[in-house]
This record gives sequence, C-alpha cells and structure tokens, in this order.
Amino acid sequence: MYKAGKGNIPYWIIVIDEYADIISKLGRRSKQEFESHIQRIAQKGRSAGIHLVISTQIPRKEVVSGLIR
Repeated sequence: MYKAGKGNIPYWIIVIDEYADIISKLGRRSKQEFESHIQRIAQKGRSAGIHLVISTQIPRKEVVSGLIR
C-alpha cells in the first residue's frame, strides 16, 4: 500500500460492469475509440498500478474483442 515518502504508488482498480451493455449503446466509431482506450489502459496501466476488472453476461467475440479478453 502507499506510504508517504516511500516512493510507492497506490493501486487503482477500475471496475467496468455490464461491458456488453455499454458497448451495445455506442456507435461504431465510439465503440472503436472506447475499446482502444480500454486496451491502452490494460497494456500500460499495470506498470502504473492500474488494474481492470471487466464483467459482462455476454462474453461473445462480437461484444468483447480478443484484445480485451
């Protein structure tokens, strides 16, 4: 955990519930932008102490891209 003056950074956990519902409400371009941001956070965030928890009831490939899984 974070201690002042120790150089440690706090962990962040980002929770996205009902991912499929969010994606289904977006247009094509907005969906691509949203997924791009999520992928970037997943790839780069770990080194900054950022972790993602994404849940959905519909884990089909049409809804959740391979890079997100």
